[in-house]
Formats: sequence, structure tokens, C-alpha cells
Amino acid sequence: MNGIQFLTDASGKRQSAVIPIELFEKLVAESELDIFFESVPYEAGPNDDETYPHEIVTIRNKQDVPMHVAWRLHRGLTREQVAEALGISTSGVAKMETRAKPHKATLQKLAKLYDCRVTQLYLE
Repeated sequence: MNGIQFLTDASGKRQSAVIPIELFEKLVAESELDIFFESVPYEAGPNDDETYPHEIVTIRNKQDVPMHVAWRLHRGLTREQVAEALGISTSGVAKMETRAKPHKATLQKLAKLYDCRVTQLYLE
């Protein structure tokens, strides 16, 4: 078995542990821990296999913006430039950027403008 990995807080205090599955299964089999586990149903979504560039995710997380805004920032475009490309006002772009997922037609235009896939412009 591989070793146990510890997750620590900022001060280095152990908070959690990642253990090999074999060890976990052994511990569960030898104890009453299974009474604490609950099966969580999962339904696969259509975009489960979508990928997002690291740079986009970093911008999204650091600036707390929706994915489509992170793409605009990554491409170095201003709201004015996006407004002109979409044929809408700058205030329309600002309003759109408050939404996590703009309308389908807008997403298609943004994907073309940002040179990415529509499904990369939002998170499910």
C-alpha cells in the first residue's frame, strides 16, 4: 500500500487524510463505519468531459467572475470591444457579465469571438 497523505491548514496543522482505498476498505470491513456512509446518486451530464484552460480557471477564481468574463479578460478584450463585436451597448455587455450563463445565441457569438467552445463559457 502507498502511504497516507495529510491535508493541512495554513499553519501546517493536519486537517484531513487521504488514504489508499485498500486501507479504507480494510478499516470499514473491520469496524462499524459503514453505518455512516450514504450512497450519493449521480447523473452524468452532457458536458462532464469538458476541459477548461488553467489560465481561464485562475482568472475566474482570483477575480470571482463567470467563465465567459474570464475568457474576455484572458483574450485582453474590453467591454467596448465585445459590445461592438456583438452589436450591443457596453451597458448590455456589463449586464450580460452579471449572469453565470448568458443566452444561447450570445454564447455562440462569444465562443467565436473568444476562439473557444460554447461549453467552455460556463460551468454546469
